[in-house]
Amino acid sequence: MPVLINLYNSSVYFIRDPFVPPARVKTKKPVHDDFLVLGAPCSLCNRAVCFDKGCSVFFGSNFCALCVARERRRFPDQVLEMLSKGVASNLKSEKS
Repeated sequence: MPVLINLYNSSVYFIRDPFVPPARVKTKKPVHDDFLVLGAPCSLCNRAVCFDKGCSVFFGSNFCALCVARERRRFPDQVLEMLSKGVASNLKSEKS
C-alpha cells in the first residue's frame, strides 16, 4: 500500500477513491480529493492501523490500541478514555 506524506504530518496509507470515476484525461494529475486515507503506521511499533476509534488514536502521532494499552502511563486520561469509548462502541456494533 502506498504511503503519502504531504497533507498529513506523518505517513498515511491511502487508496484511490473507488466511488469516484477516474479522470478521463490521462494527463490530468491526481489531486488529494481523488484518494481515501485508510490508516497509518503506529509510531511505536510501526504496525499498520486504521483510523477507527477503537483501532488507533492520534496524540501528536498515530498510536495503535495495543501500544496505548501497553504504555498507558505515557498518555493522558483523555486519550485513554477516547480509545476505550471507541473500543466499547466497536464491541456493541459487532454484537448487533
